[in-house]
Amino acid sequence: MDGGGDGASPTPDWDFDRSVACDGGLSFQLHVIDPSGACTDCAVGPIWLGGVIFNPCDGPLDVTLEGDMVISGGSAEAPWGTGVGWGSGSDGSRVTHTLAPGESLTATESLGELAEGTWRFSITFGDEGRHSAEAERTLL
Repeated sequence: MDGGGDGASPTPDWDFDRSVACDGGLSFQLHVIDPSGACTDCAVGPIWLGGVIFNPCDGPLDVTLEGDMVISGGSAEAPWGTGVGWGSGSDGSRVTHTLAPGESLTATESLGELAEGTWRFSITFGDEGRHSAEAERTLL
């Protein structure tokens, strides 16, 4: 488990979808996390976003990250139309990771306490291709 240096509570244990088929490249996934773990119908309260870069293929694959960041930015849009966004500045360095079959890189970002409703989440990965992922989740 990890937590931010911002006083946020530690990220709950969570897992990601390893059943993704190899389509010739890495899988980039966004997961919304509540205190019980990755969720589709999430509990009102503390929420985290989890970013996953996963190798579902039979051979090793490389990913180069700017500033060695899995997640470089993201946003959360509230049901009433307002939202928050963030971005991480890179120091200009590039780090290449070789992921063996079944290996992954993960990172989490704390969003703090979120209210009830249907939220839209997005993240941008720190890879050279700037992959992104979106999810909509209902907090009950």
